[in-house]
Amino acid sequence: MIRHGHAKSDQPFSRDFERPLNERGLEDLGRTAAWLAGLALPKVTWLWSSSAARTQATAQGLATAWRCEPVALDQLYLASRTTLLDTLQSTPPDIQHAALVGHNPGISDLATLLGGHAVEFPTLGLLRLSVQGDWCDLRPEGCTILCQMIPKTLP
Repeated sequence: MIRHGHAKSDQPFSRDFERPLNERGLEDLGRTAAWLAGLALPKVTWLWSSSAARTQATAQGLATAWRCEPVALDQLYLASRTTLLDTLQSTPPDIQHAALVGHNPGISDLATLLGGHAVEFPTLGLLRLSVQGDWCDLRPEGCTILCQMIPKTLP
């Protein structure tokens, strides 16, 4: 699970949905993608994402590291934990490693629900979870939190 990168402040002429990543968000994304590409972990092969500009940019940067294609859904924009959980449960059964790029508070609420204790996501925060069973069986407190990463801790 990933929260989108740091975005530009609202402009009077633009909608929140259209806000792009700012310079810090792009720098964090580059460092995070490089870090992920260098890990000796199985690569994500399915990447869910909100269709908002900042989540799309985040997903594209990560997809490059993982060599997968993001799946953007309008209903993930500012989605509740219930909508995010429903989306993860609909991950194709043959996918072993999936990720979701979303927004707060939904992404933090879902992580708290799945992991069984409070989780807060800073921008471009990443939480790696282990899921027991099939995606369709994903339930509250049904995951183990393996690690949490925030960009400012990366070299």
